[in-house]
Amino acid sequence: MSVAPAWGRTSSLRRHRRRRRVSDAGAVVLAVVLLIWWLLPVYNMMLIALDPEGNTEFTGDIWPTAPTLEAFRGVVFQRYWYLQDFWHQFGNSFFIGIMTMALTVLISSLAGFALGRMRLGKGG
Repeated sequence: MSVAPAWGRTSSLRRHRRRRRVSDAGAVVLAVVLLIWWLLPVYNMMLIALDPEGNTEFTGDIWPTAPTLEAFRGVVFQRYWYLQDFWHQFGNSFFIGIMTMALTVLISSLAGFALGRMRLGKGG
């Protein structure tokens, strides 16, 4: 009777566990990098929107010293000349988005029905 097969099996098991840990660590690092990549623009938009003067991103501050919702009030109540037709433009964008979604669902459902009716494989 030999001890070698049992020792070889535990060595293989250790390598598998080590490879699994490295793979899991790599997945976590990738997930963190992708999360930061996704959240950074959102953070930057909120930073600019909450700053009363809109130039916080150039000062190097992590958060505005006196955050305010004044910029949002300006948009909602159309206080600036370039926001004069904001709600009309917003309605147009909403309508185009809804129509695009409806057309995409219609075409996709028809294509899905056609693909579902197709016979796949040999023999017909």
